Amino acid sequence: MATSGEFKRLVLKQFPATNEVETAENSYWKKFHAPQELQQVGPVTHIDVSPVAPHQVAITSSTRIHLYSTTTNEIVKTYSRFRDV
Repeated sequence: MATSGEFKRLVLKQFPATNEVETAENSYWKKFHAPQELQQVGPVTHIDVSPVAPHQVAITSSTRIHLYSTTTNEIVKTYSRFRDV
């Protein structure tokens, strides 16, 4: 087995720090974020958005209905029990 004395150290390449100039285009693109994936039990069969405030989104998947908040992307309410199913 080789000892550490037999290996040559690597010289790490140093790059100069970048000075990012705040332009109108930079501030525009910073407003966007990566999309958030929401886990569902089965395939999504229907999506509906409430036309009145607080504009919650109803998503049906399998035998469930999930209500999502449009501001936090969190589940507000889940309906999973129905009398006629």
